[in-house]
Amino acid sequence: MNAAKNGERPEDRIKALETELLRCRSEMSRLQAANAGLQQQLALERTREDKYRKIIESLNEGYFETDLEGHITYCNKALLNISGYPRDEIIGRHFSEVTTARSARMMRVNFGRIIQSGRDAEQVNYDVLHYNGHSLIIAFAAALIKAADGTPIGFRAIVRDVSDSVKASEKEKRLQEQLQQIQKMEALGTLAGGLAHGFNNMLMAIQGNLSLIRMHLPDDHPMQKHLERIGRSTEKGSRLAKEMLGFAKIGKYVVMPTNLNNILRSTARMFARTNASLNVREIYEPDLWQTRVDRVQIGQVMLSLYMNAAESMPEGGKIYLQSENVYLDETYAMPYSCKSGQYVKISVTDSGLGLDEEAKRRIFEPFFTPYRPLRYDGLGLAAVYGIIKSHNGIVNAYSERGHGTTFTIYLPAFEKDALDAGLDAGLKKGTETILIVDDDETASAVGKAILKRGGYRVLLAATGTEAIDIYRAHAGTIHLVVLDVILPDMPSDQVFQALRRCNANVQVVLASGYNVNNQISALLNMGCADFIQKPFQTQPLSSKVRLALDRRPPSPGGTKLKP
Repeated sequence: MNAAKNGERPEDRIKALETELLRCRSEMSRLQAANAGLQQQLALERTREDKYRKIIESLNEGYFETDLEGHITYCNKALLNISGYPRDEIIGRHFSEVTTARSARMMRVNFGRIIQSGRDAEQVNYDVLHYNGHSLIIAFAAALIKAADGTPIGFRAIVRDVSDSVKASEKEKRLQEQLQQIQKMEALGTLAGGLAHGFNNMLMAIQGNLSLIRMHLPDDHPMQKHLERIGRSTEKGSRLAKEMLGFAKIGKYVVMPTNLNNILRSTARMFARTNASLNVREIYEPDLWQTRVDRVQIGQVMLSLYMNAAESMPEGGKIYLQSENVYLDETYAMPYSCKSGQYVKISVTDSGLGLDEEAKRRIFEPFFTPYRPLRYDGLGLAAVYGIIKSHNGIVNAYSERGHGTTFTIYLPAFEKDALDAGLDAGLKKGTETILIVDDDETASAVGKAILKRGGYRVLLAATGTEAIDIYRAHAGTIHLVVLDVILPDMPSDQVFQALRRCNANVQVVLASGYNVNNQISALLNMGCADFIQKPFQTQPLSSKVRLALDRRPPSPGGTKLKP
């Protein structure tokens, strides 16, 4: 009735409802189809995501994602292996909790740059903390995660553990720096050796002639005081030459098995008596291995290190002196051109000013002193470096500015017991015949004058060949040969062997201003009686000659000459 009132027929109303129902059914079918498509797309996305997750999980590199605040929302298995964290303990952590403070600051800066630029971050090395507490070095590359509409929602990053490679690279860099330092010191040593050789020749002429002049003048002569001043100056020059020879690694003369504890004790007590403001604390290995060293030179090394420590502590302080037995492996010894094996380690530590970076690089350079730059009265620690190197040892300096310095010395161990050697220093005369073999006319002249003054008969030879000829020509009358180690025509060991073929009991005292490649030690081991340092001086030369003559075999010509 209402439809009739509105002028709408029932048939039309039913038809309209049927049409609407059909439309609803069509829309429902469309929505069902769309839903099926969406479910299929979601399933495909889940499959694709699972595939990518599996790929990420299989990576050897670590992978993780964070939100914009930096909280870790996902990580792969490799990251867990690198970091050591269980998955449930790393998810939700802020990245700053697993890095050092410095690395955290750097990562915040890089994340900020990624958001501002929209570009991926280049690979950077960061220090991170392993779950067990030790540090790692990781290579880190990051990128931005965006939503479908391009809005940033987080970060993703790939990391690699590069600790071993970085440490290997740093080690190689240190080895290269050590090699460069060694090469520089070798070049300086070659220069110092040449200068010292020429310097010694000049000093030899001055000291020898000075000695002869003083012998011919009465003690109360007015010129004696001037000659004494000249003598003191030449002695200072001689000490400097010895330091230069030590730096050049050509000054090792009297080498014998030694317990270094004895040298450390004696030098430390001697130094402590004259430096009351310094407290020397000593820690010695009870059963310290023996070493083969020149005791005088090692004593010089220790005193130089004590003096350096004293200069670093002008107001007083402590010196820690320690000895111990160590084993150096090939990795440590190789950069220093030393063999691996047993070494005696000596450490001298002070509580002084320490060294800055430049001083550490230059500490073993000649004439360099880090605490009094304008003082040039010696080679400083350069002689220490040369002496230790000449003993096939290693010397290093470790320091931080304001925290003191430690000098560490390694000397090869020697298993035999130490032998003490003494020398009669009394001045004695004689009437025996002595042959001086030296190509330097000044050295020969000075040596001849000194020995003749003592009553000896002296013959001279300038070459090895001439020495052999003279020795043969005066068979049975030459009691002693003073042989220069460096001759122009033939090696001194060949001269010695030729003289011994003439007379198996030949007595030879070696003479040189410096030592080359352990040549003097080798000749002493072959049977030479003794060694005298040039330039010649009256008392040392005459004393060594007399000592060698007093222990010679009964007859200088006891063996028949060979043609």
